Amino acid sequence: MKRLLILPVCLFLCGSTAFAAQPPNPPQQFRPQWQIGQEWTVQTESVQQQVAVGQERVVTAQWQFQVDGVEPIQGQTCLRISVRPLQGGHVQDEPKTTVWVDQKTTSIRQIQTQMRTPQGYRTATESYKPGMQAAPIIGPLSILPIALPQFPEEGLKAMETFQYDTISGAGGIKAIGLVGFTTEIQQTFKQPSEEQIKSLRNERGIKDFGNSELVEVELSTADEKVQQVWGVNMPWPVFTDNGTTKATLVAVGSKRSGQPLPAENAAPTAPAETAAPDDDGVKAMNRSGAVEQAQSTIRPWSGYWWPIQEGELVGPLAKYDALTGHQAADWEEQHNPSGPNVPRWFGYCHAWAAASVLEGEPNKKRSYPAGEDVVALTVGDQKGLLTACHTEDLANSWGDRFGDGEGSEDPQDLSPDRLWRLLQMHIAQQKVPLIVDVEAGKEVWNYPVYAYVIRYKPAEDDLFLADLTLLMADDAVSPSHRGTKIRKQTCQFTFKMRGGNVLAGSSKWVGASRKDHPDFAWYPYKAVATNPEIHRPEVLELVSSGTTPDDSPSATSSPALPTAPPTTSSTPSTPSTPTTPPTTPTAPPAGPSANPADATEPASRPGAVSVNAQQEVVEPPTGPIVVSPLELAALVANKTSSFEFDVMLDRFDGSTYGPGETFFVRVKSSKAGYLYLLQVDSTGTPALLYPTAGEDNRIPADKLLDIKPKNAAGGFPVIGPAGIVRVKAVVTSRPLTFSGSLDPLPTQTQQQQGRMQPQTPQQTAQRQRRKPRQEQPVQQPERQEQPDQSAQAQATPVPFRWHPTQQHQIQELLSAAEQLSAEQIGCRSPQEILGAFAQDVTTFYVDTKAPAEKSKSKTSKKTGKE
Repeated sequence: MKRLLILPVCLFLCGSTAFAAQPPNPPQQFRPQWQIGQEWTVQTESVQQQVAVGQERVVTAQWQFQVDGVEPIQGQTCLRISVRPLQGGHVQDEPKTTVWVDQKTTSIRQIQTQMRTPQGYRTATESYKPGMQAAPIIGPLSILPIALPQFPEEGLKAMETFQYDTISGAGGIKAIGLVGFTTEIQQTFKQPSEEQIKSLRNERGIKDFGNSELVEVELSTADEKVQQVWGVNMPWPVFTDNGTTKATLVAVGSKRSGQPLPAENAAPTAPAETAAPDDDGVKAMNRSGAVEQAQSTIRPWSGYWWPIQEGELVGPLAKYDALTGHQAADWEEQHNPSGPNVPRWFGYCHAWAAASVLEGEPNKKRSYPAGEDVVALTVGDQKGLLTACHTEDLANSWGDRFGDGEGSEDPQDLSPDRLWRLLQMHIAQQKVPLIVDVEAGKEVWNYPVYAYVIRYKPAEDDLFLADLTLLMADDAVSPSHRGTKIRKQTCQFTFKMRGGNVLAGSSKWVGASRKDHPDFAWYPYKAVATNPEIHRPEVLELVSSGTTPDDSPSATSSPALPTAPPTTSSTPSTPSTPTTPPTTPTAPPAGPSANPADATEPASRPGAVSVNAQQEVVEPPTGPIVVSPLELAALVANKTSSFEFDVMLDRFDGSTYGPGETFFVRVKSSKAGYLYLLQVDSTGTPALLYPTAGEDNRIPADKLLDIKPKNAAGGFPVIGPAGIVRVKAVVTSRPLTFSGSLDPLPTQTQQQQGRMQPQTPQQTAQRQRRKPRQEQPVQQPERQEQPDQSAQAQATPVPFRWHPTQQHQIQELLSAAEQLSAEQIGCRSPQEILGAFAQDVTTFYVDTKAPAEKSKSKTSKKTGKE
């Protein structure tokens, strides 16, 4: 991270040039002299990157540090320093952070920190292994800046460049299948100016260092910069700024009389860990490369993102008010008014993402008495209330949020190797998700990532090329959706290795990923609600208790695929219709369910997938294969087939159609499989033409079939814009699910730019907020399609819900005059992803000026068809 927050009187800038003076002599006088039992208090002010720019983004917290004792780490005698949060002046036992510092060199050897989960706390560990000499270390947390410089021994010159290895795990031992990271760090000392000292005293309120001499230290890596001010005889820097958090030493004391430390590096009282031998991954790796992968045992649930423009969160809040007597709905309407002037992408995706990581998923409707009435909380209502509890969470975050007008605004941030390190610490080591803003532009699109795969191999020169796959829970669902609808994103980057470790700072996003890559990552530390009328304990009670109606599903996860195939909408040109599963596919004998993503989970058993297992987590042996947007573009561009397959229009290839007309396609495959039709219009915008939700898309071998939309008589409707339209037909041996496909099917009025939302009862619930105690019948919104239009809506191509950068990029790729290969697009080839499959394409022209009847008559004369 390259952003630095500026103090009111320019703490680290104003006047510093006037003191281009020599650093204080000697620097070692600032080295802390800890004693067992010693304690001190630090206050932090952290910028929360995930919340809306207009909201309060700076959160204040206090932390108590204490030297607990001495124990061996990596064969060295280390001081164990515990850090606990303070709340209301009282020390909280959890979450706890522990730091082990080499007693002789004051170099950090290990950091552990607790992470909240629905099942309690999990502890992540990072270990640090210095190079030839002890090194300054910057810890992994942003809201609790832990960094220690190296104060040289007396008589030794202060060095400026150091190196250390970071390992995700305890004792400096690298886990099998995980890479380590080598970091180069710069350290400089200088004399603070008088204005800086004055600022520390007056603006920061630091008075306890008296008249002691001060030194300013700057620690910088390729991704981070930390500035500190140290005082003589201080146990911790009196001030720290890491770009996200400012930390101030506010009190120094001792819980009990300090105890002298044992002799430096005395014989450990317990056996020291044995470090794993250095494994030179570069020498051992063949040209086929290597794979690192992991999956969280905590599966985040899909939920709605509650767009502020629609004001739909007011509905659940109104029911909450009716049951508690609060005024949360009024507060929401007053402080976050809905309407067309609100940017379309403004919403609560960050709060939903935090709730899906920290809270269990509601899975049943709850009913509560309210006077003479009964208030029913749907699954969507409960998810909405949990979302409201996390709108302003205190969180650790990494990377500079692009477009907020602060920081570096570096379009390449978050760097790939830093994201890699975070994925290791959260998903690989502790099996907890990591929340990521996947939109590199000004908008913020937060998703909880629960699985990743990194495939890397040597490339040109001394670089390695890596393909990154992220699996995350999607929020393109209805509020009452249950389970995890999967969203997939693929990226590419290059990096360098040194001694088998990734060289931190050497990585760069490449290809399409230069523009489309994660912007910043974060993990919630403490639940905080912006709305003062929301009380989390009350919400949790409502979600977990209450009366469950008899007709509520009892399943705690998404329903499984049906065992019997639904009625097919594929009408063969011969009298027979396929009613039996194909013999070739190895997938389950069913087509996509009403919720296709339900079947795309890489592993249903917690912990079932191990790191570096032969079977990759994103490609389980059975079940649908998730296709990312870049992979979809590569599939459309692909021109190869594993077996014979033909597709043709109902008229002929290259026909002209007018708006209001319909068309269908005929297909014939030499092998049985799953059929998909992707329509790409003249602007390069893709849409899923077939199948729609609930359709059985299996086709038998060697039969000519007419493919029409479900329950639509004529065929697929022809819509604009004018120009050439491609219909890409694909037959696969396993079912597919396309990332970003909307479910349930939206109406045409909802197919607009920006983040789309499904049709929900909450649209009327918020209008009925003034009478929340009455069970109002659900009224259909005015824009709801009438029954006689439902078939036409079913036939309308379903657009994909992708973030803006991704949407524009896919359009550019698919509208390019030259058809690009998968390698040029920046992803794996369809053959690697799908295995054996076949493809074909047919095209037609949309003439928006010609009447439909005229267009049809011209074609009829040529083909002899009516």
